Amino acid sequence: MGLLLAVDLTLRGPTEPLLGTWEPRLVDWLLLLSVVLFLGYGVLPLAESDRTRQRLWTLIRSRPALAASVVWLAIVFGFGTVGSIVLGTPTKQFDIVYQPPAFLSRDPTFQSACVGPVADGMCQGSLAYPLGTNVYGEGIGHLIVSGMRVVVTLTLVTATILISIATLVGTVAGFVGGRVDALLTGYVNVQRTVPAFLVYVIFAFVTKPSLLVLIVVFGFLNWGGIAHVVRSEVKAVREAGFVRAARSAGAGRLHVLRYHVLPTIAGPIAVATTRQVATLILIEAAISFLELNDIMIRSWGEIIASGMGQFFPLNWWVVLGPGLALVATVVAVSIVGDALRDVFDPQGVA
Repeated sequence: MGLLLAVDLTLRGPTEPLLGTWEPRLVDWLLLLSVVLFLGYGVLPLAESDRTRQRLWTLIRSRPALAASVVWLAIVFGFGTVGSIVLGTPTKQFDIVYQPPAFLSRDPTFQSACVGPVADGMCQGSLAYPLGTNVYGEGIGHLIVSGMRVVVTLTLVTATILISIATLVGTVAGFVGGRVDALLTGYVNVQRTVPAFLVYVIFAFVTKPSLLVLIVVFGFLNWGGIAHVVRSEVKAVREAGFVRAARSAGAGRLHVLRYHVLPTIAGPIAVATTRQVATLILIEAAISFLELNDIMIRSWGEIIASGMGQFFPLNWWVVLGPGLALVATVVAVSIVGDALRDVFDPQGVA
């Protein structure tokens, strides 16, 4: 990744693709870094722990909703990281606007052409656009995949920032204690009074709204709650028997933190982060409805907001697909978060 970034910064021209047709932006490099960290420090340790993997597998087999949530989030992650690069950006085709979904039909009054057959004066849906098209002639299925890219970028990059800052501040406050704890806790309490949403609105008026601005604002202002969780967990763990034994054996502070404290508090951090992620997805949708987003970023919120304009609800399929994807993702993240809580706290498993 470092080599690719060096080539991008030194050898690639302003409009020259780096690989194939890929022209990476700053947010793309942040996403790539977040994916590496997510797989290396999230998925891999979970897979290497026999006990944790067994508990999670037991929960998945006993909870159909959890199994469906894991499958859906895997689809979102896969298509969000790779699918949009392979498929490219949805193409506007104004000659095929408002095509109905496959196996449905509609009055072609608001269409300039019909992709599928016309029977009894009704335009029939076509498998070429199984979920129909919108006012710009973009395929709804393609737009949903494009929205997955936005969701993955927004949640993974923001979560990386949140977890990094919250873990650092919460660990130092809880492990060192004393005046350092009081100072850091006081700062966190003051910062939590600053609403990230309001700060983003101000930036949206002062500068051009963008996905990167949304990530930076919520990433650097919304970590206070996780930091409190980390601090509480560290304070509880630092006096545990295995930590005292490690200190008695001559282990230094950094060794104790890395090999004894941080692995123990990983579960609460993951659970707290899933709650932030679910909220962040809804906030992005709300920002799109308020028209404070970058309309060129085809997020689910933007697709729904633009689809609820003229001719709605006659063209209901423009809103239905992205809306279901948005709801399914938020619900799936919440269900997985509850499962992670049970995995790391087996006493809570019913």
